[in-house]
Amino acid sequence: KIGNFAVDGTMQPVPFLGFGENIISQYEALGGVGPSWLVGPTQKFVDVSPYMLYGVRNDFSIMLGFPTAVSYKHDNDHSAGFSDLFVQLEYAFFETQTRVASNEFTVVGSVFLPTGNECKAPALGLGSPSFFLGVTASHLDPDWYYYISSGVYLRTKRDDHIKFGNRFVYEAGFGRNIAYSPEKWMLMCMFEF
Repeated sequence: KIGNFAVDGTMQPVPFLGFGENIISQYEALGGVGPSWLVGPTQKFVDVSPYMLYGVRNDFSIMLGFPTAVSYKHDNDHSAGFSDLFVQLEYAFFETQTRVASNEFTVVGSVFLPTGNECKAPALGLGSPSFFLGVTASHLDPDWYYYISSGVYLRTKRDDHIKFGNRFVYEAGFGRNIAYSPEKWMLMCMFEF
């Protein structure tokens, strides 16, 4: 019960901005809200994504996400509302744990359902189902946490035969444990790319 292992598994480090690394213990449930924002010269985007995570087994979890655009501005257009609902499955196909380290490799698959309004300007959804496939690798020891992940968003054609492009994702991060109190809390400084 030292460093990153001073708290239970659901409180241990995971990517804040990256995908995956959402394996929790069997029959445990975890809810949360993931905020995101984008500010640029022609675009401003604020989004909140409530989600529910459930541990089906110790190596397999399911997540439901309900993204909501609080405010989306592009040039002179503005919209807000629900975006595309997603269901994510994650399986840890390799895991090693010792008293001083934990290594994990997972495969992630998601389905995005077209629940957002693609007719708004700017659009809040893609207007057709889309899919995500990815892999993650992580290392956790009492002081450090490292992860790397890669994946691809696969888009399908809408009814009007428009298809948005596929998108590749490459992510990595590392963090150092700064302070902790066993069984209570943990403070970490983390950098993600």
